Parts: sequence; structure tokens; C-alpha cells
Amino acid sequence: MLTDDEDRQFKPADIAELLAVVVALGLLFWLLDPLNPWLKYPAILLGTFVVLMAWRGVRKLLEIRSGGDATRIAPLTLVETSSGAHSLLLVAGGTPADDAVAESGHEPNGYFWQGVAERVAPQLVERVSLDSESGMFCARADDRDVLVRLGAKLAPVVNDPARLREVVAAAEADGFEFDD
Repeated sequence: MLTDDEDRQFKPADIAELLAVVVALGLLFWLLDPLNPWLKYPAILLGTFVVLMAWRGVRKLLEIRSGGDATRIAPLTLVETSSGAHSLLLVAGGTPADDAVAESGHEPNGYFWQGVAERVAPQLVERVSLDSESGMFCARADDRDVLVRLGAKLAPVVNDPARLREVVAAAEADGFEFDD
């Protein structure tokens, strides 16, 4: 789904989604062209709304069938620990960015990833309880959506060594010290 995140990278699926919506709207305009202008323009507005809402529904259905949040935040996992309470977990030492962490002079443990979370999503970190250990990053909250958004901010850093290097370099330039 297209978002306004500053670090958003467009994927082929995003471009295909945009093209599908443009084609659907073009078809709508073509079908409504012969109508009287008093009918055509309101019909185009209503039709555009219907096309966009239908596409949004299809996109949501595809997301649910493909695993939804689980694929978006992998390798982080979201678990319900008790009724209404959730935890966002990352097992340290098995991420694609571990070598980059070591190259930057840090240890890829739960405390390091906690520092990364504090850097990439400080507003979200304020709304969760952090309970990391040496082998695992852990954030807890009653609000599942906050943890999903935190996972969506962390996943690109965890999965991309170049992005991790950027975050660490910016943090060290600001005087931030990782507690690893």
C-alpha cells in the first residue's frame, strides 16, 4: 500500500497496483464519455470513489490472505501474551543485518535493537514497554496496532544492512549510545 513514509521504497507490486487503478479509472472514463455532461461528471466522481474503495477492499483481502502483518514485519513476530496484551519480539543474532551490526562495532543483541527502535520510532517507543534481553528484543503493549507500526518501522532496518548502517551512523553522529 502506498504510504507517506519518508523511507518508503516502491516495489513492483506498488507500481502494478497504481497501474491497475489507473487502468480501471481510464475504463470508467471511457465508458461514461457518451453521457450528458450533467450526468457524466457526477458519475465519474461516484465511479472513481467506487473503483478506489473496491481496490482498497481487494488489497485488504489479499493482505489478510498473505499473512497480513506477519509478512510486513518479518523477522519480528507479534504474539498475544494474554487477553488484550501483545508483545513484539525479535530473536537477536539471526537477522540479515547482524554482520553490519558487528562491522559497526556493536553486538547484535536485544539491547542494541532496543536502541535502534528508540532511534527509528521514538514516538512509538514512548507508547510501549521495552523488556529486551541479551538474546531478544521485546516490546509490550495493550494496543496491538502500536506494535504493528513499530514492527513496520524496525523491519526495514533489521532486513537491510545498508539501512542499518545509516541508522547507526546518524545515531553516533548525534551522540546516541547503544546499550549493547
